[in-house]
Amino acid sequence: MRLSAAPRLLSPLLAALLLAPAAAAAPQEQSEVSAQDLFDEVIYELALNYGGPSGVRAQDLRERFLPRVQALCAGQNVCSSKAAYPLIGQLLRELNDEHTNFFSPAQWAAMQLESSGQASGRAFGLVTRLVEGQGTLVTEVLPGSPAAQAGLLAGDLLTRMGHMPLLSGLAGEKLGAAGRSGRVTELTYSRAGQSRQTELAGAAFVAPPVSLEMLDGRTALLRVRHFDVRGVAQDLHNALRRAQQQGAERAVLDLRGNPGGLLPETVLSTGALTQPAPLLDVERSVSTLHSYDQGRYLMDGQPQPGTRVFKPQRFTGPLAVLVDQDSASGAEFMARDLLSRPQTVVLGRPTVGVGDSATQLLDLADGAGLQVTVSRVQTAAGQPLSASVQPQVLLKRDDLTFARTGEDPELASALRALDSLKP
Repeated sequence: MRLSAAPRLLSPLLAALLLAPAAAAAPQEQSEVSAQDLFDEVIYELALNYGGPSGVRAQDLRERFLPRVQALCAGQNVCSSKAAYPLIGQLLRELNDEHTNFFSPAQWAAMQLESSGQASGRAFGLVTRLVEGQGTLVTEVLPGSPAAQAGLLAGDLLTRMGHMPLLSGLAGEKLGAAGRSGRVTELTYSRAGQSRQTELAGAAFVAPPVSLEMLDGRTALLRVRHFDVRGVAQDLHNALRRAQQQGAERAVLDLRGNPGGLLPETVLSTGALTQPAPLLDVERSVSTLHSYDQGRYLMDGQPQPGTRVFKPQRFTGPLAVLVDQDSASGAEFMARDLLSRPQTVVLGRPTVGVGDSATQLLDLADGAGLQVTVSRVQTAAGQPLSASVQPQVLLKRDDLTFARTGEDPELASALRALDSLKP
């Protein structure tokens, strides 16, 4: 199962509770997939899989939109699937379900890179956002990426790519296109006020879903980028074991930008820090209770073969948790459980607001993608869950300070919050 992802896919980068992605058919060239074909495929997937709150039926949508699809292609020998994209977007908006979305091939590829850290094509490995009038701030450099090898760091402010300024809202797209090209690119940037230059070329890479950094002799920084592949939970348990072996007495858990992923990985990961609350997954005609017990993932009380962590950990020391407006689904479920953990403070901004549903991610025939709500998630007693997590300490984004100093202000706030917690 897969936790729902949001249309931040939809954010400066793009943005999952509860079903593994469907097996992908090899994408066809757009010229081989007609607008009618794509429309029919979307209607079929909605009829087969949709289990969200909308009362609108897929058949009703087909009857309403079919004449408009046929009109798109009237008199054309070739009617590309791309012609149907705006119409499919309108069709899905009729559901009035923000968790069910259509993504063009470019958006789908960007989302998958963001959520998994895996570049099946070439990329620089930079996570960025625009600082109006200043440049493009690097908020994360993915480990193992060309950007990491070139020495770029979070807090660097990119100002030019070759002779092209990186001062507009299109800067992220320009950087993405340059990374995909694989050509050597010159970047000019500022680090703590000092101008620098570097060259890098986009390449395929895989960033680890979990990173550990010891900030000092007793403070561990754990970043969990997603729960999107099997083994994330084992990585987190292992990282906590290493941190404690290195003397960690307290920790910062960074869930900013985490779009969620697989439910078993989310539950097993949460078990490294607290006892996860059981979750009731309510589909069309069946409900399943998901829970955790000493490193094992249970469905309706039964351990699931091959779904567990070995040498499970339970870190009980002071913990600061960072979330933001791009923390979705699995990250929201985890953060919500940690709100009631002793010696814990959750900081940041309210999360995306999809922490109450489950979606399936589906590859479409022309390389586009579909996110479909398949179920709603409730407490074990059948009570609705809050969709969003409200941090206990609200933080305002301060990109100007980040760029000026090269130090992450939100991480600094988390460390100050740890100082106030009793060991």
